[in-house]
Amino acid sequence: MKGRRYDIRLKRNTKAADNVVGQAVQDIQDVILDPLQKNALGGLRKRQPLPAQAPKCYPDKGRSYLLSLGNLLFPFYNPTFAIGLGIIYWLITWQFQALVTQHGISSGKIDMLGISTTVAGVMAYMPLYLIQAMINSISLTAMLGGLYLTLLWYVDAFEQPGLRRYLTQFVVGTSHFLAHLTAMFTLSMVVVMLNNWMAPPIERQLNALYRSRGEQAPIIRDVIEESLMPLQREAQKRETTATATEPAKPTPIREVIGFMSYPTLMVLLGAVVGGMVWGLYWVVAGLFGRMHAAEAFAALRIKNYKNFLRLKFEQDKLTIYPLGIDKVPGPDHWMNAPRGRANPLPSNPKLIAVKPIDVRLIENPIVIRAYDDTPADS
Repeated sequence: MKGRRYDIRLKRNTKAADNVVGQAVQDIQDVILDPLQKNALGGLRKRQPLPAQAPKCYPDKGRSYLLSLGNLLFPFYNPTFAIGLGIIYWLITWQFQALVTQHGISSGKIDMLGISTTVAGVMAYMPLYLIQAMINSISLTAMLGGLYLTLLWYVDAFEQPGLRRYLTQFVVGTSHFLAHLTAMFTLSMVVVMLNNWMAPPIERQLNALYRSRGEQAPIIRDVIEESLMPLQREAQKRETTATATEPAKPTPIREVIGFMSYPTLMVLLGAVVGGMVWGLYWVVAGLFGRMHAAEAFAALRIKNYKNFLRLKFEQDKLTIYPLGIDKVPGPDHWMNAPRGRANPLPSNPKLIAVKPIDVRLIENPIVIRAYDDTPADS
C-alpha cells in the first residue's frame, strides 16, 4: 500500500472586496471565469490566489449591536451575579453609614434625609463626606481601593499596543468605578430616606402600644415593657441632651428599623441598579471600544444564531458552505425516531425535528480548486 498526501491551501494573496458591489463583481467572476480557466488548463490550473470575498459577520453588525443592548437588563439575565453586586454595595455603604453616625459626618444631614434635607442636597457634598470617612477608617479605604483595582484589572484592553493599553485601562476602569461609586452612594441615600419615611408611622404605633400596656394581660404587658421600655428611656435621654447647636439624634426605634430594613433594601435595589450599571458598561465598551464582546454575549444566553460549516470534497475541488440558523428549535420541536420502522433520515438520528429547520447560507460557497504543482518546464 502506498499512501498519498493531500495538501489543501487556504492562503489568500488578494485583498477583500471593499463593499457589496465589489463582492457582487467577484461573485460574477467566480461563476464566469473559473470554468474558462479550468478548461484552458485541461482540468487542473496552475497555482493562483483564491478570489477574495468581502468579510461577512453573522449575525450582521447592526443586529449584533441591537442584541448587545440586552445587557441593559443584565440583572434579570444574571440574578446571582447581580445579587453579588448588591452585597458589595451594602457592605461598603453600611461601613460608611456607621462612620457617619460614629464621627458625626455631615452634621446630621444624612440622618435627616427626607425630613429636613434632600438626596440632591446631600450628594452635592458626598465627595467631602466620603473623604472624611476614609480618613477615619482603613477598612473602608481598603474596600474602595480593592474595588477600584479590580475594575482596572478587568478592562479588556489586551489588544491595545504598549502604553495605549495602560492608558485605556486607566480611563475605562476609572469611569466604571466612578459609575458604581455614584450609583451605590446615591442608592444608599435613597434607602436612608425611605427608612426615615417608614419609621414615623411604625414609631407612633409602638408608642401607642407602650402607653396602652396596662390594658393588656399581665404576660403581654411584661413582654411590651421588656422590649420597648429600654427604647423609650433612650429616646427620652436623647431629647433631654439635645441642644440648639446639636439636634437630637435619630430615635432608637428609627435605628432599629434602619438596622432591619437597610441591608434588605440595599442588597435588592443594589442588585438591580448595580447590575444595570455593569450591563451599561459592557454595552458602551462594546460599541465604542470593541471590548468584552465575549462576556457580554455569553451573559445574554442567546440560544439563536448558530452557525457551522459543511464541507464537500470532490476530486478537483473543495466547496465550503457557511451555514447559519437564525432561530434554534426549542425542546418541543423534536420527537424520538420511530421504533420498528426505518429511519426517514440517512444519518439515522435519535431525534427528528417536527418541522423543517430553517438553515440558510451566510455567504456564497467558498470553492477551493486543485492546482497542478509540477514545474512549468517538466
